[in-house]
Amino acid sequence: MPHGRADRKPAGRAEEGDGYNPRTSHAPTREPRRSNRAPRRFPIPDSRHPIPAMNVLFEDDGQLKAGTVLADQDTSLQVEVSTGRRIKVKAANVLLRFASPGPGEALAQAGAIGAALLAVVH
Repeated sequence: MPHGRADRKPAGRAEEGDGYNPRTSHAPTREPRRSNRAPRRFPIPDSRHPIPAMNVLFEDDGQLKAGTVLADQDTSLQVEVSTGRRIKVKAANVLLRFASPGPGEALAQAGAIGAALLAVVH
């Protein structure tokens, strides 16, 4: 077989069936860029491993209240009470943090304990 121009394929072209498609083929992948951000302190919530809701029992304007923690900073918390209202609570006013029972049930138990304490004192 003679080796001439007719036997050569054009430069940059590939034959059918070799897996190359100029419309879908891309440049080789490179390593992802590294971020300068600090790593996350807390894991991202995952449906396979749900993070249990944290509830708090706290004092607000002289009343005992309970709710679910939505956001927790160092000095304050954002809490949703059973009525659906969101309250900003100082961390110093939080009396108890718990995962279960729910906030409504915990408030009922706290009221019963408070009434028992009052009966003992008087």
